[in-house]
Amino acid sequence: MEKIKRLKKRMKGITLIELLVVVAIITILAAILLPYIGNRTEDARIAAMEEMISSLRNATTLMFNDMSVYPTQWINFVSPFGTGWRGPYLQRSSTNASATWAGASPWNTDLQLITLNASATSVRFASSTNLFPLRYGICLVVSNPLSSGASRIPYSSLEKIDRDLDDGTHDRGYIVHSSSLPPTSGTNPPFAAAPTMTFVSYSATPVNSFFYILINAIP
Repeated sequence: MEKIKRLKKRMKGITLIELLVVVAIITILAAILLPYIGNRTEDARIAAMEEMISSLRNATTLMFNDMSVYPTQWINFVSPFGTGWRGPYLQRSSTNASATWAGASPWNTDLQLITLNASATSVRFASSTNLFPLRYGICLVVSNPLSSGASRIPYSSLEKIDRDLDDGTHDRGYIVHSSSLPPTSGTNPPFAAAPTMTFVSYSATPVNSFFYILINAIP
């Protein structure tokens, strides 16, 4: 009988107080761990974007060595075109004949190629005083739209990429942050004799912005 009583006691389950204690512990752990998990996720996105930029630099260098041109469409990296193509130059790329790859960034925003091939006159990237004059160039534009009043890509993440790969300055160097729309035709912005762009500080109030990255260039 004593064994039966002990068994029945164990089968009663947990009390309400015990359940509340467990819930409280889970809540505290979640509050501690969630920011850490969120930061790790953002770090992974930054690393993936930096790796993509590195891969594009290698791919466009190889393509220019083979063909003396930079690609104008994403499909050019994986599908033969022109004379001298020896690709594929990327392991993964859009197969659409377009300069825009929808949702391809680590933040699920659009990526756009802007290409300058054999310009009749030398131009500049981003501004008339930035970098060196060039006649060939390829730029990657990462779209950063607003979502519920916040930028899809945190400005702090863009600043880290700029700092890791360039100079960390939003309006100078090989990477700039701007609210100027990428061109649907023509070369301005970011390539022109005197490009006109509105730059956005990494500490500014979020707006619809674009992250311009000069992937490769030749004078």
